[in-house]
Amino acid sequence: MDCPNCKRHNADGLTYCDFCGTPLAAPSPSPHKRKTEAEAAPPPSAKRKTEIESPEPGEAGGFDPFAQPKGGFTPAARPGGAGSPGAAAAPKKLKTQFDAGDPFATPAPARPGAPEAPSAQGRRIVGWLVTFDGDPDGTSFIVREGRNGIGRDATNEIPLADDGMVSGTHAYLIWRAGRARIADHNSQNGTFLNEQDVLEQVEVKDGDVIRVGRTRFLVRLLDADKVASLWKPTLQG
Repeated sequence: MDCPNCKRHNADGLTYCDFCGTPLAAPSPSPHKRKTEAEAAPPPSAKRKTEIESPEPGEAGGFDPFAQPKGGFTPAARPGGAGSPGAAAAPKKLKTQFDAGDPFATPAPARPGAPEAPSAQGRRIVGWLVTFDGDPDGTSFIVREGRNGIGRDATNEIPLADDGMVSGTHAYLIWRAGRARIADHNSQNGTFLNEQDVLEQVEVKDGDVIRVGRTRFLVRLLDADKVASLWKPTLQG
């Protein structure tokens, strides 16, 4: 292509003259140029508006999918609602423990005369547990034949309400057939006999020391012959 100013020849496709910088005239497109697929495609049809983009008849704004219909929702307006024909009745909701009341509320006090601790009637005294921590005079608890619960709850035969390291029912001291045994009741801080961890039922003898939480007991037990001689059945004639 020749420059219209300096008349020098430039390579095809240049916009400005390489010699003087004069703008070159754009070449006219060839009448025989083949159109590409994009150029030959027909113009796209007008985009169809969606329901959200299209305004409601008689309204200036567009459709709001979250707007509540005029008059609100009614059971009859919903397909399959309570007011529609053939609608199934909704199942009755079962009440949970939270519907019935506050599960964390303090339980009501027991009624006067309601049983709390296991009955000691008919259970012979076989010994004592005496604490020697805190109170210099000690506190004694009666041990009876059968199972004696040790724990923080008042329902235990040996209650320890003041020891925060003791579980509700911490351990059991069991007397059967003239022998005493101690067993831990899945307590959090464990049960110890003569400072040995109790992992299963262990025999307890007179003079042993039991520790639960921060409380230690001196064990005082009667022998089987003494128990049998002291607690003979009374004959009535």
